[in-house]
Amino acid sequence: MIRVVWSTDERFVKPTLVSILSLLEHASRDVAVHVMGHRLSGAALDILGRVEDAYPGTTFEHIPIEYGMLYADEWFSDRFPPVIMARLLLPQFFDDGRVLHIDSDTLVLDDVVPLFDIPMDGKLIAAARDARCTWKNTDADDLVKALLKDTADIMNGYPATDYVNSGVILLDCGGIIRNGLDATTVGLMGVGKMFLHPDQDVLNIVFKGRVEIVGKEWNDHYLTPLDLGRRHPERQRMQRHQKRSSRILHFVGRVPKPWKLVERRYFEDPSLLADFGSVVLLYRATANRLLAKVLGEDADVMAEIDFPPTQT
Repeated sequence: MIRVVWSTDERFVKPTLVSILSLLEHASRDVAVHVMGHRLSGAALDILGRVEDAYPGTTFEHIPIEYGMLYADEWFSDRFPPVIMARLLLPQFFDDGRVLHIDSDTLVLDDVVPLFDIPMDGKLIAAARDARCTWKNTDADDLVKALLKDTADIMNGYPATDYVNSGVILLDCGGIIRNGLDATTVGLMGVGKMFLHPDQDVLNIVFKGRVEIVGKEWNDHYLTPLDLGRRHPERQRMQRHQKRSSRILHFVGRVPKPWKLVERRYFEDPSLLADFGSVVLLYRATANRLLAKVLGEDADVMAEIDFPPTQT
Protein backbone atom coordinates (compact mmCIF):
# COMPACT_ATOMS: atom_id res chain seq x y z
CA MET A 1 0.00 0.00 0.00
CA ILE A 2 1.24 3.49 -0.86
CA ARG A 3 0.53 6.57 1.27
CA VAL A 4 -0.60 9.78 -0.41
CA VAL A 5 -1.49 13.05 1.32
CA TRP A 6 -3.44 16.15 0.32
CA SER A 7 -3.74 19.40 2.34
CA THR A 8 -6.95 21.39 2.05
CA ASP A 9 -9.58 23.59 3.62
CA GLU A 10 -13.30 23.83 2.85
CA ARG A 11 -12.76 25.93 -0.28
CA PHE A 12 -10.78 23.24 -2.08
CA VAL A 13 -12.77 20.13 -1.16
CA LYS A 14 -14.08 19.41 -4.65
CA PRO A 15 -10.76 19.79 -6.53
CA THR A 16 -9.11 17.77 -3.76
CA LEU A 17 -11.64 15.02 -4.36
CA VAL A 18 -10.99 15.17 -8.10
CA SER A 19 -7.25 14.85 -7.54
CA ILE A 20 -7.76 11.90 -5.17
CA LEU A 21 -10.11 10.10 -7.54
CA SER A 22 -7.82 10.65 -10.53
CA LEU A 23 -4.93 9.11 -8.61
CA LEU A 24 -7.02 6.14 -7.46
CA GLU A 25 -8.28 5.58 -10.99
CA HIS A 26 -4.77 4.69 -12.15
CA ALA A 27 -3.12 3.24 -9.03
CA SER A 28 -1.74 -0.29 -9.42
CA ARG A 29 -1.48 -0.72 -5.63
CA ASP A 30 -3.90 -0.03 -2.82
CA VAL A 31 -3.71 3.55 -1.58
CA ALA A 32 -3.93 5.00 1.91
CA VAL A 33 -5.49 8.44 1.35
CA HIS A 34 -4.72 11.05 4.02
CA VAL A 35 -6.20 14.53 4.03
CA MET A 36 -4.62 17.18 6.25
CA GLY A 37 -7.59 19.49 6.66
CA HIS A 38 -8.18 22.81 8.32
CA ARG A 39 -11.67 23.13 9.82
CA LEU A 40 -13.29 20.65 7.45
CA SER A 41 -16.98 20.14 8.17
CA GLY A 42 -18.58 16.77 8.70
CA ALA A 43 -20.23 17.13 5.29
CA ALA A 44 -16.86 17.70 3.61
CA LEU A 45 -15.32 14.71 5.37
CA ASP A 46 -18.28 12.55 4.37
CA ILE A 47 -17.74 13.41 0.71
CA LEU A 48 -13.99 12.83 0.84
CA GLY A 49 -14.40 9.59 2.78
CA ARG A 50 -16.57 8.10 0.05
CA VAL A 51 -13.40 7.18 -1.83
CA GLU A 52 -13.23 4.07 0.37
CA ASP A 53 -16.45 2.74 -1.17
CA ALA A 54 -15.68 3.92 -4.70
CA TYR A 55 -12.30 2.15 -4.74
CA PRO A 56 -12.18 -1.05 -2.64
CA GLY A 57 -8.81 -1.45 -0.94
CA THR A 58 -8.53 2.31 -0.38
CA THR A 59 -8.42 3.67 3.16
CA PHE A 60 -9.20 7.25 4.17
CA GLU A 61 -7.87 9.24 7.13
CA HIS A 62 -8.47 12.85 8.10
CA ILE A 63 -5.60 14.58 9.90
CA PRO A 64 -7.02 17.76 11.47
CA ILE A 65 -4.70 20.75 11.25
CA GLU A 66 -5.00 23.96 13.28
CA TYR A 67 -3.29 27.13 12.11
CA GLY A 68 -1.37 27.28 15.36
CA MET A 69 0.42 24.10 14.23
CA LEU A 70 1.57 25.94 11.11
CA TYR A 71 3.14 28.99 12.78
CA ALA A 72 1.22 30.98 10.22
CA ASP A 73 -1.35 33.15 11.98
CA GLU A 74 0.46 36.38 11.10
CA TRP A 75 0.77 35.92 7.37
CA PHE A 76 -2.54 34.47 6.25
CA SER A 77 -3.49 35.61 2.74
CA ASP A 78 -5.88 34.58 0.00
CA ARG A 79 -2.92 33.72 -2.19
CA PHE A 80 -1.14 31.57 0.37
CA PRO A 81 -3.53 30.15 2.97
CA PRO A 82 -1.45 28.69 5.82
CA VAL A 83 -2.74 25.16 5.15
CA ILE A 84 -0.16 24.97 2.34
CA MET A 85 2.47 24.66 5.09
CA ALA A 86 0.94 21.41 6.35
CA ARG A 87 3.12 19.37 4.00
CA LEU A 88 6.15 20.48 6.02
CA LEU A 89 4.74 18.61 9.02
CA LEU A 90 4.52 15.24 7.29
CA PRO A 91 7.45 13.66 9.20
CA GLN A 92 5.56 14.47 12.41
CA PHE A 93 2.71 12.21 11.31
CA PHE A 94 4.57 9.60 9.25
CA ASP A 95 7.81 8.67 10.92
CA ASP A 96 8.98 6.05 8.45
CA GLY A 97 8.79 5.13 4.78
CA ARG A 98 7.84 7.17 1.74
CA VAL A 99 4.89 9.52 1.59
CA LEU A 100 3.69 11.44 -1.45
CA HIS A 101 2.15 14.88 -0.98
CA ILE A 102 0.19 16.22 -3.93
CA ASP A 103 -1.55 19.56 -4.41
CA SER A 104 -5.31 19.77 -4.85
CA ASP A 105 -5.04 21.63 -8.17
CA THR A 106 -3.77 18.53 -9.96
CA LEU A 107 -5.11 15.85 -12.24
CA VAL A 108 -3.36 12.49 -12.23
CA LEU A 109 -3.21 10.85 -15.66
CA ASP A 110 -1.10 7.78 -14.91
CA ASP A 111 -0.03 5.36 -12.21
CA VAL A 112 2.02 7.05 -9.45
CA VAL A 113 3.37 3.77 -8.06
CA PRO A 114 6.58 3.98 -10.18
CA LEU A 115 7.37 7.25 -8.40
CA PHE A 116 7.43 5.40 -5.08
CA ASP A 117 9.87 2.87 -6.52
CA ILE A 118 12.53 5.26 -7.84
CA PRO A 119 16.01 4.92 -6.29
CA MET A 120 16.64 7.80 -3.89
CA ASP A 121 20.35 7.04 -3.29
CA GLY A 122 20.32 8.72 0.10
CA LYS A 123 18.29 11.73 -1.05
CA LEU A 124 15.47 12.75 1.29
CA ILE A 125 12.84 14.10 -1.08
CA ALA A 126 12.04 13.66 -4.76
CA ALA A 127 10.45 16.40 -6.86
CA ALA A 128 10.43 17.99 -10.31
CA ARG A 129 12.16 21.24 -11.14
CA ASP A 130 10.08 24.39 -10.99
CA ALA A 131 9.22 26.05 -14.31
CA ARG A 132 11.40 29.02 -13.40
CA CYS A 133 14.45 26.80 -13.92
CA THR A 134 13.98 27.27 -17.66
CA TRP A 135 13.89 31.06 -17.50
CA LYS A 136 16.88 33.22 -18.34
CA ASN A 137 17.78 36.81 -17.55
CA THR A 138 18.05 37.60 -21.25
CA ASP A 139 15.32 40.07 -22.18
CA ALA A 140 13.57 39.44 -18.85
CA ASP A 141 11.80 42.28 -17.09
CA ASP A 142 12.61 43.40 -13.56
CA LEU A 143 10.03 41.10 -11.95
CA VAL A 144 11.46 37.98 -13.55
CA LYS A 145 15.02 39.06 -12.79
CA ALA A 146 14.08 39.59 -9.14
CA LEU A 147 12.49 36.16 -8.96
CA LEU A 148 15.54 34.52 -10.50
CA LYS A 149 17.81 36.32 -8.03
CA ASP A 150 15.58 35.17 -5.18
CA THR A 151 15.86 31.60 -6.44
CA ALA A 152 19.66 31.83 -6.54
CA ASP A 153 19.69 33.23 -2.99
CA ILE A 154 17.51 30.37 -1.74
CA MET A 155 19.76 27.76 -3.32
CA ASN A 156 22.80 29.54 -1.85
CA GLY A 157 25.66 27.98 -3.75
CA TYR A 158 23.73 25.02 -5.13
CA PRO A 159 22.56 25.13 -8.76
CA ALA A 160 19.57 27.45 -9.10
CA THR A 161 18.32 25.09 -11.80
CA ASP A 162 17.72 22.48 -9.09
CA TYR A 163 15.02 24.55 -7.40
CA VAL A 164 11.98 22.26 -7.22
CA ASN A 165 8.24 22.77 -7.22
CA SER A 166 6.38 21.63 -4.11
CA GLY A 167 3.15 20.63 -5.87
CA VAL A 168 4.15 16.97 -6.10
CA ILE A 169 6.73 15.85 -3.59
CA LEU A 170 7.83 12.44 -2.34
CA LEU A 171 9.32 12.43 1.16
CA ASP A 172 11.46 9.82 2.89
CA CYS A 173 10.07 10.64 6.31
CA GLY A 174 12.34 8.26 8.22
CA GLY A 175 15.43 9.66 6.55
CA ILE A 176 14.33 13.22 7.25
CA ILE A 177 13.91 12.45 10.95
CA ARG A 178 17.22 10.58 11.22
CA ASN A 179 18.98 13.61 9.72
CA GLY A 180 17.24 16.03 12.08
CA LEU A 181 15.75 18.00 9.21
CA ASP A 182 12.21 17.69 10.52
CA ALA A 183 13.17 20.09 13.31
CA THR A 184 14.96 22.40 10.86
CA THR A 185 11.85 22.54 8.69
CA VAL A 186 9.55 23.35 11.60
CA GLY A 187 11.94 26.09 12.69
CA LEU A 188 11.67 27.81 9.30
CA MET A 189 7.87 27.56 9.25
CA GLY A 190 7.74 30.31 11.84
CA VAL A 191 9.29 32.79 9.44
CA GLY A 192 7.27 31.73 6.41
CA LYS A 193 6.15 35.29 5.72
CA MET A 194 9.75 36.12 4.74
CA PHE A 195 9.50 33.98 1.63
CA LEU A 196 7.85 34.64 -1.73
CA HIS A 197 6.59 31.05 -1.88
CA PRO A 198 6.50 29.96 1.78
CA ASP A 199 6.25 26.16 1.70
CA GLN A 200 8.22 25.76 -1.52
CA ASP A 201 11.05 28.05 -0.50
CA VAL A 202 11.38 26.35 2.88
CA LEU A 203 11.60 22.93 1.22
CA ASN A 204 14.31 24.13 -1.14
CA ILE A 205 16.29 25.80 1.66
CA VAL A 206 16.19 22.74 3.89
CA PHE A 207 16.69 20.00 1.31
CA LYS A 208 18.94 21.56 -1.33
CA GLY A 209 21.54 19.00 -2.29
CA ARG A 210 19.33 16.24 -0.85
CA VAL A 211 16.72 16.20 -3.63
CA GLU A 212 16.26 13.46 -6.21
CA ILE A 213 15.17 15.36 -9.33
CA VAL A 214 12.41 13.60 -11.26
CA GLY A 215 11.09 14.34 -14.72
CA LYS A 216 8.59 17.13 -15.37
CA GLU A 217 6.01 14.52 -16.35
CA TRP A 218 5.48 13.99 -12.62
CA ASN A 219 4.56 17.65 -12.15
CA ASP A 220 3.64 19.13 -15.52
CA HIS A 221 2.73 22.55 -14.22
CA TYR A 222 1.07 25.25 -16.23
CA LEU A 223 1.75 28.97 -16.05
CA THR A 224 -0.52 31.90 -16.76
CA PRO A 225 -0.04 32.24 -20.52
CA LEU A 226 -1.16 35.84 -21.01
CA ASP A 227 -0.30 37.95 -17.99
CA LEU A 228 3.18 36.51 -17.55
CA GLY A 229 3.79 35.91 -21.23
CA ARG A 230 3.96 39.63 -21.90
CA ARG A 231 6.77 39.99 -19.43
CA HIS A 232 9.17 37.37 -20.68
CA PRO A 233 9.59 35.96 -24.18
CA GLU A 234 10.31 32.46 -22.92
CA ARG A 235 6.99 32.41 -21.12
CA GLN A 236 4.85 33.39 -24.11
CA ARG A 237 4.03 29.77 -24.79
CA MET A 238 2.91 27.42 -22.07
CA GLN A 239 4.07 23.86 -21.85
CA ARG A 240 1.79 21.95 -24.16
CA HIS A 241 -0.04 18.99 -22.73
CA GLN A 242 1.40 15.80 -24.18
CA LYS A 243 -0.79 12.81 -23.43
CA ARG A 244 2.12 10.43 -23.88
CA SER A 245 4.37 12.02 -21.28
CA SER A 246 2.36 13.92 -18.66
CA ARG A 247 1.61 11.80 -15.61
CA ILE A 248 0.35 14.61 -13.37
CA LEU A 249 -1.04 17.95 -14.59
CA HIS A 250 -0.66 20.83 -12.14
CA PHE A 251 -2.60 24.10 -12.53
CA VAL A 252 -0.04 26.02 -10.55
CA GLY A 253 -0.29 29.38 -8.82
CA ARG A 254 -2.52 32.03 -10.35
CA VAL A 255 -3.31 30.11 -13.52
CA PRO A 256 -7.09 30.01 -14.08
CA LYS A 257 -8.40 27.02 -12.16
CA PRO A 258 -10.29 24.63 -14.46
CA TRP A 259 -13.12 24.06 -11.97
CA LYS A 260 -13.96 27.77 -12.09
CA LEU A 261 -15.04 30.10 -14.87
CA VAL A 262 -12.26 30.52 -17.43
CA GLU A 263 -12.23 33.47 -19.84
CA ARG A 264 -13.61 32.72 -23.30
CA ARG A 265 -10.40 33.82 -25.00
CA TYR A 266 -8.74 30.59 -23.83
CA PHE A 267 -11.19 28.69 -26.02
CA GLU A 268 -11.61 31.15 -28.91
CA ASP A 269 -7.94 31.90 -29.63
CA PRO A 270 -6.49 28.85 -31.45
CA SER A 271 -3.08 29.15 -29.80
CA LEU A 272 -4.56 29.55 -26.31
CA LEU A 273 -6.95 26.68 -26.96
CA ALA A 274 -4.03 24.45 -27.91
CA ASP A 275 -1.92 25.53 -24.94
CA PHE A 276 -4.48 25.78 -22.16
CA GLY A 277 -8.14 25.66 -23.22
CA SER A 278 -7.93 22.04 -24.34
CA VAL A 279 -6.41 21.05 -21.00
CA VAL A 280 -9.24 22.81 -19.15
CA LEU A 281 -11.74 20.79 -21.19
CA LEU A 282 -9.81 17.59 -20.46
CA TYR A 283 -9.87 18.37 -16.74
CA ARG A 284 -13.60 19.12 -16.68
CA ALA A 285 -14.59 16.03 -18.65
CA THR A 286 -12.39 13.76 -16.55
CA ALA A 287 -13.46 15.39 -13.28
CA ASN A 288 -17.18 15.03 -14.02
CA ARG A 289 -16.74 11.37 -14.94
CA LEU A 290 -14.86 10.68 -11.71
CA LEU A 291 -17.15 12.75 -9.49
CA ALA A 292 -20.12 10.74 -10.73
CA LYS A 293 -18.70 7.83 -8.73
CA VAL A 294 -19.29 9.62 -5.42
CA LEU A 295 -21.63 12.55 -6.12
CA GLY A 296 -24.03 11.01 -8.64
CA GLU A 297 -24.48 11.07 -12.40
CA ASP A 298 -25.26 14.80 -12.53
CA ALA A 299 -21.99 15.80 -10.85
CA ASP A 300 -20.46 18.97 -12.25
CA VAL A 301 -17.00 20.05 -11.17
CA MET A 302 -17.97 23.70 -11.72
CA ALA A 303 -20.98 23.56 -9.37
CA GLU A 304 -20.41 24.74 -5.82
CA ILE A 305 -20.89 22.30 -2.96
CA ASP A 306 -23.30 23.83 -0.47
CA PHE A 307 -21.70 22.86 2.82
CA PRO A 308 -23.41 23.87 6.05
CA PRO A 309 -21.58 26.63 7.97
CA THR A 310 -18.60 25.43 9.99
CA GLN A 311 -19.22 25.60 13.72
CA THR A 312 -16.72 27.77 15.60
